[in-house]
Amino acid sequence: MRICGIKLTHDGAIAVVEDGKLAFCIEQEKRDNNQRYQEIDNLEEIAVVLAEHGLGAEDIDLFVIDGWDGDVESRFHVRSGSVPVSLKGAPYAESDANDILVSLDGTGLVVGDGSFPYKSFPHVSGHVAAAYCTSHLRKRGNPPFVWSGMAASSQGCITCSVTGRAALTVSSP
Repeated sequence: MRICGIKLTHDGAIAVVEDGKLAFCIEQEKRDNNQRYQEIDNLEEIAVVLAEHGLGAEDIDLFVIDGWDGDVESRFHVRSGSVPVSLKGAPYAESDANDILVSLDGTGLVVGDGSFPYKSFPHVSGHVAAAYCTSHLRKRGNPPFVWSGMAASSQGCITCSVTGRAALTVSSP
């Protein structure tokens, strides 16, 4: 299975995972001397990056868009060439700690000459997945873990707690 993950907002990036292994990940700020924290504001960038790696949109089995700002859902106002496109996405955080992997399903992701369905997950689920996948917990044979939710600290940081055989806490601005 080939999955294309897309981060449209702050620190925009395009990644492809093939059969569970990262094939590539391209950060927009690293392309063409773009500004730091570059967003993806034109969906044509997705087709360009895929083509640079010998792929077309039709080669992707699943598109996934990162969630962002919003309590219930987020909205992305981007372009495909010069045509405005509005996409819905998952919110920044899940409404219930048990819903961290529940997707919001969308349609209308214009890549190349096609329009594709996609899934969007709460932004914070990416932080949890990264914390778990880069931790010692995963290396121990994928033990079960519990997501205890998130909370804003007095400094405005998000604190994520992932527990398994040992505790792992991640803070991100």
